[in-house]
Amino acid sequence: MMHGISKYILIILILLLTYKTTRDISVLSDQQKKIVISFVETLNINAVSEKHIFPEYISRKEEIDNSHEVNIPMELLASKNLKANNSESINFEGFKNFPTTKKDVSAKAYFRVVFDNDIFDNTDYYYTNGVRFEYVSPILNRFSLGKLLPSVNNADIDIQGISLVQNIYTPVNPDTRDINKNDRPFSSYLTLGLFHKSINIERGLKLSSELSVGIMGPAAMGGFVQSSIHDIEPVGWENQIKNDVYMNYSIRFDKLILALKKFEIISNANAKIGTIYNNIGAGFKMRLGRFNRFVENDLLIGEKDKKHRLNYWIFTSVQGNIIAYDATLQGGLFNASNQYVVDNSLLNTFVFRASVGMAVYYKNVGLELENFYLSPEFKGAYDFRYGRVNLIFGL
Repeated sequence: MMHGISKYILIILILLLTYKTTRDISVLSDQQKKIVISFVETLNINAVSEKHIFPEYISRKEEIDNSHEVNIPMELLASKNLKANNSESINFEGFKNFPTTKKDVSAKAYFRVVFDNDIFDNTDYYYTNGVRFEYVSPILNRFSLGKLLPSVNNADIDIQGISLVQNIYTPVNPDTRDINKNDRPFSSYLTLGLFHKSINIERGLKLSSELSVGIMGPAAMGGFVQSSIHDIEPVGWENQIKNDVYMNYSIRFDKLILALKKFEIISNANAKIGTIYNNIGAGFKMRLGRFNRFVENDLLIGEKDKKHRLNYWIFTSVQGNIIAYDATLQGGLFNASNQYVVDNSLLNTFVFRASVGMAVYYKNVGLELENFYLSPEFKGAYDFRYGRVNLIFGL
């Protein structure tokens, strides 16, 4: 059932390398914090009052006496060992506007609905329907999975959310009980996921990861959903891939490589490993319009950091994936009683995907429309197109 053990080894090595890089970044961040704390602990309050240290806020040393307070940035007074002279007191409410290199970004809670369907391209087969619900809130940050859902160093935005996903796949002709050996099998899955997004805007870095668990097969109710939205009921679902365990982990790294006023290019690399998908890939995305730099979802930016209430852009993306295993084609790992699956030898190990779309965000609402092209996933298959509607609501 597994297709190419060498590809599995390659995926595992990439994931291990990603984990090691993330761990090294975290260790470096901790070392930097120790250096800063060590420096603060050596400061003397007498030096703080000198004109050459804070010339922007202290004009005359004589002004500091028993009746005045010294306003010092919170960042420089983090150490509990920093002590003031008896004749001076410290007020942490001062220096609110002291310049820092850390961007003040406050992400909002939001709800997202992503709807995929091939009806937008007047087809009704292969990846025929998909729905993804997302809820993001600061409350969910407490459900941390540690290094499994990592963060970039000095992140401006660190969000965590939960997802509910159902995907449905059918052959070219779903209205027959006959099995076509050169076609896709019926399959579907239903999953619950915990995902994390970490963004450093200044450096143009984003790290996204997700752990999903669920069920594949009749228990995912793909046949029920498709039958309820079709005038002619598909009758081939009795041949669908049988129930199996869904457990998958995905990670993606995005890097801003070109940033102009109204145009940017972002590269990405990603990997998936688990009981359903095992693949690695890379690509890039371009967009043109009015937007917040590097942040595609405007609701991740606090109101005071937004340049405009109305943002809009057009975009295009390309992605190449090396496929080691796809259970929606080849069947699950633990249940081999399927009536029909695509033979391992017929699986295309490289699949190309491209898309074009547009996005409009106004205040707390966003709408994205995207159309995808997918190269054949197995020998004898057609290339494929489907559309996506992405709705986002701020809470």
